[in-house]
Amino acid sequence: MIRVLDRQTANQIAAGEVVERPASVVKELIENSLDAGARCIEIRIKGGGIELIEVADDGTGIPAEHVPLALERHATSKIRTIEDLQSVTTLGFRGEALPSIASCSRLEMITSTGQGAGVRVEVHGSQLVSEKRVATRRGTVVRVRDLFYNTPARKKHLASRSTEVARITETVYAAAVAHPEVSFRLYSDNRELLFTPGRGDLMEALAAVMGPDIIATLLPLSHQDDDIKLTGYVGGRSAARSSRDRQLFFVNKRPVRDSVLREAVEDAFRGHLTTGRYPLAALFLEIHPSKVDVNVHPTKTQVRFVEPRRVYSATHRAVRETLARQKSFPQLVLKPLPRSSDVEEQPASMVKERTVERGQYEGARDLFTVTDGEPSRGLPELEPLGQIHYTYIIARDTLSGELFIVDQHAAHERIYYDALCQGDERVASQDLLFPLTLDLTPGEMAAWESAAGLLEGLGFRSEPFGLNSVIIRSAPALFAEEPADKLQEVLSHLRKMLSTVERTPDSDRARKMMASCKAAIKANQRLDRAAMAELLNQLARTKNPLTCPHGRPTAVRVPRRELERFFRRT
Repeated sequence: MIRVLDRQTANQIAAGEVVERPASVVKELIENSLDAGARCIEIRIKGGGIELIEVADDGTGIPAEHVPLALERHATSKIRTIEDLQSVTTLGFRGEALPSIASCSRLEMITSTGQGAGVRVEVHGSQLVSEKRVATRRGTVVRVRDLFYNTPARKKHLASRSTEVARITETVYAAAVAHPEVSFRLYSDNRELLFTPGRGDLMEALAAVMGPDIIATLLPLSHQDDDIKLTGYVGGRSAARSSRDRQLFFVNKRPVRDSVLREAVEDAFRGHLTTGRYPLAALFLEIHPSKVDVNVHPTKTQVRFVEPRRVYSATHRAVRETLARQKSFPQLVLKPLPRSSDVEEQPASMVKERTVERGQYEGARDLFTVTDGEPSRGLPELEPLGQIHYTYIIARDTLSGELFIVDQHAAHERIYYDALCQGDERVASQDLLFPLTLDLTPGEMAAWESAAGLLEGLGFRSEPFGLNSVIIRSAPALFAEEPADKLQEVLSHLRKMLSTVERTPDSDRARKMMASCKAAIKANQRLDRAAMAELLNQLARTKNPLTCPHGRPTAVRVPRRELERFFRRT
């Protein structure tokens, strides 16, 4: 038998789509406040939002005669016809937020337009409990108590209170960054978690949300591509995190979770960050409302672009251009040794020799930190001074005299990879006085035949010699090792990739990365001064000398001022 559901049951089903958890309630109420033109929004929660969620604003309020309609499903002031959905610019427009929240909580709303008395209404589980006129200021206050009190199954599946507070905080953070012109305050159990002054300064809002230390790492982004406009910031390498919790995306000021934007940003950072590290981003996309569908999901946190490839391309290009303009090597900032405050005041005869206790410094992190350096045009002209552990080249900037520490393997990887990607370029090679014959397995021979151009780009010039053999006539100029062994190592790994990976653009990139890594100079390999100088010169000529293809830094700079500070010369 088919029957029409009663109003309360229908509202609770709708609430299941809109109100997933306390953070959903906070999001919907904040959006209503923003649509009402609020300049100050205060959010208070208790018990992770289960006991209480209160959102107070100074917006336009709701006229007294419209308050009952605001609690009806599909009642909205934002749209009139289906055509309006093609150009909707407001945040809340579905007309489901208040009735959905009221159906699974004890809701109280006090609102006033500032003209005459306001209205206080109380609804428990969709049932109107009271409605009366009250004296109140302009704006709206919504209090949501005992969330999910009448739907225990949904309440049972909530996370811990601390987790729910974290999700609410993330929701408010996103709103504060999207609207720096609005002042936000967030309290959890009477403890202030966020305050933004609402002066319209995006950097000020980001500092409040992400912390003031992050601000120095941010790179400004601005890009226009016909009707697509991108603004915002991306973080430098030192701001990268092990999760995506600092990636904020906004489409026409609407906070969204979107795979197109996320993949565009992360793909643009490919080669700048190591695997498992994610870039920081706060990106604002402005696009004509008809080019994006914001009605994909009841929570309005997802969108669908009419032309996703254009959006991806524009975002990817914007981030790549930003990174290209901000070339900087990581900078080593040394920490001074512990210093007694009264040593200088004591007579010399009473000053005992100061030593660092064993265990006081547990590792390199206690001696220095690494930050993004100042933007530069690329790698300066470096003079090699020597090696440490036959792995790191110590070099001096011939102009400034500052110290650079270069990872010889990462640097050589970058040289090889750029040569392979440019196609018409190849690394320096030298003819062998006595060509070498290399016997291969059938699989390695197949790998050699499929990768002849790639191997030549690495500096190996070879040709078939019999059924399963090749003759090597030239090898990379920097090699001190036996070139036959190096070529066989590269072919062995190529053979494994050919047997397990399908041929795609990504697999071609992976093959070039692998070949560059296996062919490059290794750690613990001694280099003479001439080889070090040639390596540094070739690195300086690459397009991206800052990192290896896997995103590891190739070099770190030690500013002179940091050395002087460490040794207390300043």
